[in-house]
Amino acid sequence: VRALTFADRSVSPEVDTVSRQTTVIILDAMGLENPTPEQLSAVRVIEHTWHSALITWLSGRASIAQVKIDIEMVCRLIDLTDPDARPRA
Repeated sequence: VRALTFADRSVSPEVDTVSRQTTVIILDAMGLENPTPEQLSAVRVIEHTWHSALITWLSGRASIAQVKIDIEMVCRLIDLTDPDARPRA
């Protein structure tokens, strides 16, 4: 978590590994093997929120209840990227 917080380029490979693993976790939860660019963008926003919420919780600035609310809210982005859920013109 510390490596994710600081701009220390010496831990860049570790940060990249965490980012890839987080992406895999989210895509697996979404049930997607071949996400669209729009879905990958939503995944990145979810990752940013997840990491930020984790840090604020660990630092005592947010309760686990607030973290849960924030993660659930940002995960609603997934619905916005579903091509089948969009209105047809």
